[in-house]
Amino acid sequence: VYMEPGDHSFIMNSGSITGCTATYGTAVYMEQGKHSFVMNSGSISGCTADFGAAVYMGSGEHSFEMNGGEISNCTAAKYGAAVYMISGKHNFVMNDGKIVGCNQAIVVLEETRVELVGGTIENCPSVIYFVDTTNKSAVRIMGTTIRNCVYEKTGEIDYFAPIYVKGLFIMEDGEISSCGNKSGNGGVIYLVDGYCGIIGGTIKDCYSATGNGGAIYAEAGQVRLIGTIQNC
Repeated sequence: VYMEPGDHSFIMNSGSITGCTATYGTAVYMEQGKHSFVMNSGSISGCTADFGAAVYMGSGEHSFEMNGGEISNCTAAKYGAAVYMISGKHNFVMNDGKIVGCNQAIVVLEETRVELVGGTIENCPSVIYFVDTTNKSAVRIMGTTIRNCVYEKTGEIDYFAPIYVKGLFIMEDGEISSCGNKSGNGGVIYLVDGYCGIIGGTIKDCYSATGNGGAIYAEAGQVRLIGTIQNC
């Protein structure tokens, strides 16, 4: 589905998009403008691209609301197998959906916001790659389960850890378990700079095989821990 420049909307009520290939936004491509994509159940699977194998948000002000449904087994040669948001005023909200088996699941850049409310992310080596230099972006996890996401650098691009953060990252509830890093610091979270707040929820049974910080590694910035870390 290609949304040309302008102001368009796409609502997907069940159904499936499977096995597509492109350079950008194989399943859903939002070109410049102000577009919205609402996914109510349904599935996107087996798609391949350089950027945004499932969903690609180009320049502008776009939104993607995922209500249930599943994005699975998508592959990005570079970034964003499930969701790629180029710099812009974009929003991605996942309500009880699933992202499974995507090599580099979500990319968050300047002036973009992500809210994961419930749902599950599993078997994604790189869950979130978040780089913000504007102090206008944020990632919030509220009740989401993230599990079995083990990062290992296998190509030219280094995503550093399952969750790489340069910006504002807050986990309010949920559970991250059985995740790890075979290629460096931060078994779950690598904080390059910014703020990492584990306000609630649990991180457990995670590890860094070759570096420091079985749960969180902070190169700079601030970490606030109110939640629970165990067996990391």
